[in-house]
Amino acid sequence: MRAQFSSATFFNRYPHIFQAAQQIAARDLPTDRPLRILSFGCSIGEEILSLRLHFPDAEIFGCDINQTVLASGAEIFRQADATAFLSTHAAIRDHGPFDIITAMSVLCRHPVGDIANTFPFSAFEDHLGPLDQSLSDHGLLIVYNASYLFRGTVLATRYRPLRADSIGSNGFVTRHGRASDPLAHFVYSDLDTTYRVECPDRIRFEDFIDCIHQKCPAGHSTDPEYVKIRSSLDGQKTKEIFTWSRKGVLNGLTAELPVDLMDTHIDMRLIEVLDAGPGGSGAQRYLEKSSSRRDIWRQGYRGRARFLMAV
Repeated sequence: MRAQFSSATFFNRYPHIFQAAQQIAARDLPTDRPLRILSFGCSIGEEILSLRLHFPDAEIFGCDINQTVLASGAEIFRQADATAFLSTHAAIRDHGPFDIITAMSVLCRHPVGDIANTFPFSAFEDHLGPLDQSLSDHGLLIVYNASYLFRGTVLATRYRPLRADSIGSNGFVTRHGRASDPLAHFVYSDLDTTYRVECPDRIRFEDFIDCIHQKCPAGHSTDPEYVKIRSSLDGQKTKEIFTWSRKGVLNGLTAELPVDLMDTHIDMRLIEVLDAGPGGSGAQRYLEKSSSRRDIWRQGYRGRARFLMAV
């Protein structure tokens, strides 16, 4: 069963995620050979070009269920020195194994429609199965903009979330439970990403962030790891810091939210902070100050407003 019917894509769409993946890969994946990376649902190849920026020496593959878009992207695949193939379970297996697999805005149905029949949870798991089977131990499965929660799958028990400080969102599509019932709706607004939470007892703060999942061999811990990502800009350009608030102003507390939204909305806001010196010292001072404000907010307001915010 096909998931996303749209083939829309553009270049360098996920720079923070790919930068995080590159630094994690340098730490955890083999360095004595080229990494093998699969772009699952690669469309015409813009994502593959983006991956090439971050992984210049990797062997990169792309697969898509749409033969027409693969043909349209032939020149891009050539420029990226990548191998593209028609996506089938057997073809993914035959081209593997891989060290990194990306599934970006692929495992979703947007607009939603009758998702229980067009893309049920079982289909979500069916798509993930061959990816898991073709991913090496310690490999990275990157799932962005999925209609269902990865932690709800049978595979999740073999993976640990890697939560990079540079990643503040894992997409904008409506999130569903195993029965295809909506857990959180994306709400269009002037904010970067806003969700109306329908089932607060079934969806967690981390469900709006987790997108990099590391495959763990038997016996290895699957506890989440929080990863600090080094800025590739050497502290001289903009560092993006994600916070959760109405306007990204932590000392605004809950006063900026209407009372009827305090219980049901999680707002994500991107703040750009210019680093003041080498190593991102300006951003570091901002984070320290923000953390202090966050702690004060949690102690004085969180229990009453039940609004989630973190830096």
